[in-house]
Amino acid sequence: MRPAALFFMTTALLLQAVDARAGSQPTPSAAVSVSYFGEALTHPGVAASFDLGLLETSALRLSFSPEVVGYVHPRNHGALLVTPRLGARLTSPEGFFGELLLGAGWMEDWVDGVVYERGDDGGVEQVAATGRARFVLRGSVGLGADFRRIDGKPVAWFLRLVVLGETPVNTHWLAHVAVQSGIQFHFGGAER
Repeated sequence: MRPAALFFMTTALLLQAVDARAGSQPTPSAAVSVSYFGEALTHPGVAASFDLGLLETSALRLSFSPEVVGYVHPRNHGALLVTPRLGARLTSPEGFFGELLLGAGWMEDWVDGVVYERGDDGGVEQVAATGRARFVLRGSVGLGADFRRIDGKPVAWFLRLVVLGETPVNTHWLAHVAVQSGIQFHFGGAER
């Protein structure tokens, strides 16, 4: 069994057992997030996601969250990523949390500049920059604060370290490390 699957299952079972003893009931909620996403400040981007709670207790939230990310690598390329993710978030009674998100998806990037190609006559000619499709694997760890527990507002703040692998890049995998920081707006479910 894969370590991530074992982590999710063990965490869910343990925390569900703890909550069951305390008499709480799972109340899944939904959320939308908007965040900065970039490889340092030199590759700025923005991300948006819809987060659907699959299981939510007072300490644990398991979720499914498709996300769309766009970023620019100036004078090199621009990219669009679509990655559905599964996540686990452990939240303290004070509202501080740690989380793990894993996903796989699609990336399309476009050259940011003039593209040339060898013509039929052997010369060089300018061509339209078409996109390149890539498969991506993505994982992130994060921390943050859930203000539903701090002051009752349905908002959370998060900071994540993201590792992204894309293929094919010259027949190999290319790894990226990015930072993601944003705000999550919760709706539905019970306030915890």
